[in-house]
Amino acid sequence: MEPNTAQASSSSTESNNKKRNNNNRRRNNNKRDQDKSSRPANTTVDGDNEGSTTKKKIPKTPKKKKEPLKGFIKKKIIDEPSNDDDEVCFICTRPIDYYAVAPCDHRTCHLCTLRLRVLYKTINCAYCKVEAKQVIFTADGEKPYADYQRNETPFQDRKYGIRFETEAMHQEMKLLLQHNCPEQDCEMAFENWNELKRHVKTMHDRLCCDLCLRNKKIFSHEHTLYTSQQLQKHYREGDASFNKEDETGFTGHPECVFCKTRFYGADELFEHCRDKHEQCHLCVRNGIQHQYYANYDSLEKHFKKEHYLCPYQECLNNKFVVFDSDIDLKAHEVKEHTNGLARHQRAKQSEARRVDVNLNYTGAPQQQQRQQKRANQRNPLNLASAEEFPSIDGSSNVASLLASRLTLTPEPPQEEWPMLGEEPASTSSGRSSPAIQQPQRESDTGIVSRQAAALDRIGDLFRNVEKVIKFRQLTTQFTSLSTSTTTFVNGVYELCDKDAGMAAKVLMNAKDLIDNRALRADMVRIWNEKKNPTVS
Repeated sequence: MEPNTAQASSSSTESNNKKRNNNNRRRNNNKRDQDKSSRPANTTVDGDNEGSTTKKKIPKTPKKKKEPLKGFIKKKIIDEPSNDDDEVCFICTRPIDYYAVAPCDHRTCHLCTLRLRVLYKTINCAYCKVEAKQVIFTADGEKPYADYQRNETPFQDRKYGIRFETEAMHQEMKLLLQHNCPEQDCEMAFENWNELKRHVKTMHDRLCCDLCLRNKKIFSHEHTLYTSQQLQKHYREGDASFNKEDETGFTGHPECVFCKTRFYGADELFEHCRDKHEQCHLCVRNGIQHQYYANYDSLEKHFKKEHYLCPYQECLNNKFVVFDSDIDLKAHEVKEHTNGLARHQRAKQSEARRVDVNLNYTGAPQQQQRQQKRANQRNPLNLASAEEFPSIDGSSNVASLLASRLTLTPEPPQEEWPMLGEEPASTSSGRSSPAIQQPQRESDTGIVSRQAAALDRIGDLFRNVEKVIKFRQLTTQFTSLSTSTTTFVNGVYELCDKDAGMAAKVLMNAKDLIDNRALRADMVRIWNEKKNPTVS
């Protein structure tokens, strides 16, 4: 039973599909016949005639070109004192022909409202700044906006959201928004600016300012026409140079010194320079505004001359890797280019780690005696030189000469007791000194190593190459007795940014740089007095 049922259902489905296809085919044929009957007799389509191989298109009726409206009459604006009874617009202060009322019931003249909505692209009330999606042009100066019925304002412009009481108002708005010729006695209107400029040049022998056409928020008939000479003065100086009645304060369109292109105003020039040219961000940070450079090559020359540009090729390729101070540049080099520091930079860092203390180291007492003995052998009688003898005329003082000779005569060497740990030295008489040993003096290599280690510790405390160099200078002046101990201690305190803890660590390490015990003791005393002024 089940196979028979399935066969019956499949056969019924196939028959339904055939019926549907036949109906669709019959319907399409009927439509084709209707199209042939409604087609003009002079047109043929492929397939209608057996021998026909050409296809003719049905001619389209050309659309009528929309011509501008004629009849716009320009009114001369005469600034004359108005009557007290005439109501004036609070924006343009001219008498109102008819009003534009907003939902907030604030009124202006229809020209100012049309200028705001069409040219400035704003639908806010000029008085209270409330959004007005729709306004009404009316001759009534007192009727509230809410009392107007739809049948009282039958004419409407949906694009700008304006309703009109009369058709004359609507027609005047259309005329006003055309590309009307600015010539006072010409009533021609055009579809675009190019046609208007062509008309002005051929018919009136005048020119329009393209910058003003694109940017100035006035109607087309309000623009000014210029001769070629006047247009050049208009670009450079403004209209006051040839029009004494001009009181706008316009001084010309500014020019980009790099591109030799003029712009409508300072705002447009600023946007151009910001987008097309370069500006030094360090100078801007320091308060120098509106200083531009033609391209990055010019800006890079400025970086090299006025700031500190990273000289490594990697940073030069990345651009704008520049710093306001030498310290910031060195910190960047240490952080980013540690492995690629130049040889002279490494030498400079090594120089900063050395302290020139200008100390003279004396040898052991035995070495001093040997040096004195050689000097006596060279001049056993310790005779005066030719320069020390008095002159023939007796100008020299013999008493002073004898006194100087006495000071030059060395005293006989006294017996010196050795320090603890020193081997007893035998004297010429064969007697030996007491068996007390003197400690061995530190070698020159050990002194240099000690000072270098101290400088490393001080450099770790400062973490600034410039401060290490200043500390080296202070130490050199102090050890050479060119400055006082107080000056040295105060200088170190200032280098530590008046941090007493850090200054104490630096001075503690500075002991290893000063071999003079008296200077070390005096440094510690001055620091203790500075740290504890009440104790002193």
